[in-house]
Amino acid sequence: MATRHFLTLLDLTPDELAYLIQRAIKIKTDLKANGPVYTPLPNRTLAMIFEKSSTRTRVSFETGMAQFGGHALFLLTPSLAAASQSKTPLACSLRWWMQS
Repeated sequence: MATRHFLTLLDLTPDELAYLIQRAIKIKTDLKANGPVYTPLPNRTLAMIFEKSSTRTRVSFETGMAQFGGHALFLLTPSLAAASQSKTPLACSLRWWMQS
C-alpha cells in the first residue's frame, strides 16, 4: 500500500474522516475510563525538531506519545547546528537512532 499524507481534510474521504473521528473518540473515552491500555507505540521514540519553540505542540505530542506507550524527544534547531556539520546527514542519523 502506498504512503498517504494527511495534510488537509480534503485528503480523506468523508467515510475515512468519520472513521478517524469515531476512533479518536473511542480511544479518548477508553483512556479516561481505564488509563493507557491502548499502547500501539511501546519502546518507540518520536524525535520532534522545532525551528521555533512551540509549547502547546510539544506538550501535545509528548503527552500523546506517553499515553500510547512511547517517548518523545524534543530538539530545537539551534542545538542541532553543530550536529548537522558532520559527514552523516542528521536526518539519517536520527532515523537510525529512533529505530534502535
